[in-house]
Amino acid sequence: MGNEDVSKLIDKVKKNRRHRKRWEECKILFIDEVSMLSASLLDKLDSIARKIRQSDDPFGGIQLVLCGDFHQLPPVHKRNSGDRSGSLFCFQAQCWPHLIKPRHCVVLNKVFRQKESKFVRVLNEIRTCVNGNLLSEETKTVLRRLCVGNHQTRKKKKRDTIIPTRLHSLNSNVDSVNARHLRELEGESEVYVAEDSGKMKYLLKKCNALERLELKIGCQVVRECVCVCVCILSFDSTQNKTLLIQK
Repeated sequence: MGNEDVSKLIDKVKKNRRHRKRWEECKILFIDEVSMLSASLLDKLDSIARKIRQSDDPFGGIQLVLCGDFHQLPPVHKRNSGDRSGSLFCFQAQCWPHLIKPRHCVVLNKVFRQKESKFVRVLNEIRTCVNGNLLSEETKTVLRRLCVGNHQTRKKKKRDTIIPTRLHSLNSNVDSVNARHLRELEGESEVYVAEDSGKMKYLLKKCNALERLELKIGCQVVRECVCVCVCILSFDSTQNKTLLIQK
């Protein structure tokens, strides 16, 4: 997104009445997960806002509200694009000092998603550490117990072990990891192909469901319903059908 030259992006906005109107009427712009916003894209957005709104004020006078954690996912960037600023965090953008003042920054310290203090401490240590030496011995002990491949998990069959979920900023990286784990499983693959109908097929581009799904007995599946469950694919010989075993 926004990989083109800024002058071309400005021309696109000018030629699209709906997009131009949004820029002109915008008063407050809220950007969530700001750690994934690159310095290059932020500078381009700043230039677009100034040009379209015909104002030299930072971001053309639009009030910015940025929310995120720079210890989490890095900017989404194509490695072979040749634009180094695309891999830089947004606080390294040229426009940043004019947009964000330290006195306007608020640090949120209270954790709401987790209630267990021990777990919260482990997460905070992982979040801020640069290398393993900065972790406390207690945290290292907790992580070793969870580590796939240690002496306890090796006693179990590989297909009975829940592999910890890994987060990536690019779908291509996710697909690569999933494909590697699938290849490591024994047995033949079962391929399920979606059957789509209707006139609004363009909506499929925004659908999270895969058009072609390849599975094996023993593969790990994340099933979404009211809650998110991690399951392992199994086979029931008595009923001659594949089952999802919830963990």
